[in-house]
Amino acid sequence: MEHLENFVYVNELLILYGSVLTPRQLLMMEDYYKYNLSINEIAENRKITKSAVSDALKVALKKLGELEKKIGFKAYISKTERIFQEIVAYDITDAIKLEIEKLLKEVKNGI
Repeated sequence: MEHLENFVYVNELLILYGSVLTPRQLLMMEDYYKYNLSINEIAENRKITKSAVSDALKVALKKLGELEKKIGFKAYISKTERIFQEIVAYDITDAIKLEIEKLLKEVKNGI
């Protein structure tokens, strides 16, 4: 289960910060984490060595991790989701619930 959670986490980081990666890094990260291709498959498809793929993935993953550590947007989204879910669990009006759900969508998807 930890492996799947890691894939989900990295995909979320790619959505948030993927634009800062080089086009080559982004393609390989998407191939590996989004399309679940193996390092061998990526190397064959891109006509490069497995070590080049592995190195690109490591560098890109490190860059995404450093960005999240500095910016913390993924952590902010997770915290905000938890708070909104706790509020919605209380006995509040449907109108308030609807507004909270709209805010949550904005936080997740950007305004």
